Amino acid sequence: MWRVALCIAFLSLLTETSHAQLIAENTTTPVDVTFARPPAVEAGQEWQVKGENTSSQTITLVLRLDDAQSVDYYSRVNIERVIPPGPFVFRLDTSGLKTENKRLLDLQHVRRLMLFVGRDQPAVRVEKIEIATTFSLPVGVYGWDLGSATSPLYPGFKRLTPLDKEVEGVALKSVARSGGDALLSDGIRGLERVRLRVPNGKYRVTLWVDDLGEWEYLPHSLARAVWANERKVWNEAFTEQQWLEQKYLVGRVSEAVVEGDVWDIIGARRGGQLTFVSEVTTNDLTLRFEGKLPDDRYLAGVLVEPASSEEGLRKLTQSRRERFMETWRVGPMDVPPRPTKASAWLQAFAVPFKIEKASALEPKPRFQAAPGTGITFDAVIVSDRDDGHPAVALTEPRLSDQQKLSSHVRYGHWSYERPASSSTILEVRADQLRSDLGQLKLYSAMPRRLNVDIQVPRAAQSGIYRGELQIATGPDFISLPFEVEVLTVSLPELNVPVGVYLERLPFWDWFPGLRNQGRAATECDLAYLRELGLTGVAPPLATPTLKPNDFQQDLVAARNAGFAQDLLAYAPVKRLIAQLGAENIGPALAKASLDARRAGLEPPVWAIADEPGRDAEALAQIAMLSKSLRFAVPNIKLAVQLNHPSQKSVLDAVDVALVNTGYGVSAADISEIKRHGSQAWLYNMPDARLAAGFYLWRVGAQGYLQWHARMPTADPFDPTDGREADIQLLLPTKEICPKIPDIHARLLAISQGIVDLRWLLWLEQHSNEPAAGALRARLIREISDNWGTAKGRTDQFDLWRAEIVRVALATRKVSFTNGIALTAPAHP
Repeated sequence: MWRVALCIAFLSLLTETSHAQLIAENTTTPVDVTFARPPAVEAGQEWQVKGENTSSQTITLVLRLDDAQSVDYYSRVNIERVIPPGPFVFRLDTSGLKTENKRLLDLQHVRRLMLFVGRDQPAVRVEKIEIATTFSLPVGVYGWDLGSATSPLYPGFKRLTPLDKEVEGVALKSVARSGGDALLSDGIRGLERVRLRVPNGKYRVTLWVDDLGEWEYLPHSLARAVWANERKVWNEAFTEQQWLEQKYLVGRVSEAVVEGDVWDIIGARRGGQLTFVSEVTTNDLTLRFEGKLPDDRYLAGVLVEPASSEEGLRKLTQSRRERFMETWRVGPMDVPPRPTKASAWLQAFAVPFKIEKASALEPKPRFQAAPGTGITFDAVIVSDRDDGHPAVALTEPRLSDQQKLSSHVRYGHWSYERPASSSTILEVRADQLRSDLGQLKLYSAMPRRLNVDIQVPRAAQSGIYRGELQIATGPDFISLPFEVEVLTVSLPELNVPVGVYLERLPFWDWFPGLRNQGRAATECDLAYLRELGLTGVAPPLATPTLKPNDFQQDLVAARNAGFAQDLLAYAPVKRLIAQLGAENIGPALAKASLDARRAGLEPPVWAIADEPGRDAEALAQIAMLSKSLRFAVPNIKLAVQLNHPSQKSVLDAVDVALVNTGYGVSAADISEIKRHGSQAWLYNMPDARLAAGFYLWRVGAQGYLQWHARMPTADPFDPTDGREADIQLLLPTKEICPKIPDIHARLLAISQGIVDLRWLLWLEQHSNEPAAGALRARLIREISDNWGTAKGRTDQFDLWRAEIVRVALATRKVSFTNGIALTAPAHP
């Protein structure tokens, strides 16, 4: 039966397939094929794997290809796909395949193919592995795919490179981009003319003129034009602000599922598709490109078909859609059934957001909070109808007319997100929290998340504050009352840095008219992060040698925002090495540190390596750099980010070792770092609340920074356009300093983890009291000091904190001296 289902699912693909060369069929993983004679490969063909994940869990499928030069992991092709349950197609263009060490796979000497799943994962059924031509353009339709001679070639298209006679321009350069669309993943910039030979006639021409970008860079043309046979067919002109709103932020609007699938929301809008009609009278279609910069004169692909037909574009779009959705599979999601009427309930805050089938809280819940902390919770709305203009109002919790708590309500925007940075699967999540309630819509097909975030000032009077969340949709009015009890307990302030990495959004530096606004935007970011209780930050810092005044102002901005703990200078040393060479940066850091101290500022902790190589030479260079910098600046503080146990040899060379799960973050790992005289900070942890609170306390780490507050990859609302996902806790908006920032829910998780940690420090201070001491001992037993087992207890966070609160309320001594040292709790 499963074969029948697969045949039906893939019928549209099978009808396109021709010239297939079968490798294997009707089997299960693992598949291991050694070729006595290398398979013959023709231009435009693809490796294809069709099968079914019959399990109920998501698996990682790996396709491995070896050629005659392959001797280890780095010298072969290893392509991973994350596969949810159900049928799948795993497809690779035969051209442009590169090994892990960036060598082009020798297609004439492929000698081995392996297909296997991740360790301890269930096998998948394999219907067929073949090399096939699965797409061709209709007769009379012509296609050109621009890029390098070794980049992927879209099936049915002809390759054009900067060296071909059809291409003209100054400083031509091919570019290669990531993503699931082979037509858009490469192109040529710096073009002046492209001459294409086609028979005389009237044609519908489609161009793709947008470079997808890479890492944080997104090409940002303000003025460009295209001419076809000396007729202007396209002209684009933006102001800086218009480009920001209409290009950079355009992906912010549409919502996953309710407004389209992953192709509709992401794939279809990328690439700058441009279609026009042009007549050819000299067997020559000449395209001319206008623009000041090479980025303005870019082309990824060309499709030419008779003007009377759109069959070529229709078939190509369908083919691109299939390939994009094969690459970016969407995991399953759990949605409650459509109700008979609108209803809503309050439930506990969670990341990722989980939809409870019924209220997880009492009808009128009471939240407890100490002064100087915050609380957050969610509401879920389910509706029996679509409503484009529901009304949502939050009555801030009040003790009296003069006493109220600052509160914000945001809604969860449904988006496609990568659950892990390098994942090839997407999940539908509502963790992007938007503040523009005027844009809120309700859908009968999907619940709606509302998030309420409440900050309790340090001077807040104790007592019961009463608030209400109100929702009006159609004839239905829903009231969700709640209470906040401000306690008389005084919690200690943190004396360790717990926070985030932060950079300016890249577009502030792309345009002269916006550049001066970048500093104001950063100051707002810092103020908001501190408002949430964060105590640590790796702030954006200018390179000291290039802009010494800016560097000092950047330090001042972080200190003025209230970040009193060690600041991590993440990027300056890296930039200085690129500018001056590692052996020459000592004087620059000495001057920057001296200037900071003269201004009354504590210099930052300078990061001198970021996840360095594991070989002895690379690690020795870090030690040598540390030695030379300490000679130049005797009181300098140095840091390094480590992601593998083999890097332990550098611990003696630094003052701060930032470690993640790749290095090891157990209590034993943290203790070993401390024995070397270094502070141990966590970074880039998978569960932000656990890392910021209970786990940091349990293992005795002395800091934690999460990557990253503002690190979008190219388009900030396209998770597929880079080798890594968009990592951003503060979401970009057109406002310089929005009153209520758009954020990712993970930022609130860090804030809540800090509140957990402060309650734990209260518990430490009172551990000589019988009830507090007993609870502390039990938490030590219940919270694992190994990340692999600790991360399974996330449902316990609120319960653990509530137990500490109960003990605190029963304890007479409810205040103490702030600022205790954070050490790993000893076992009782």
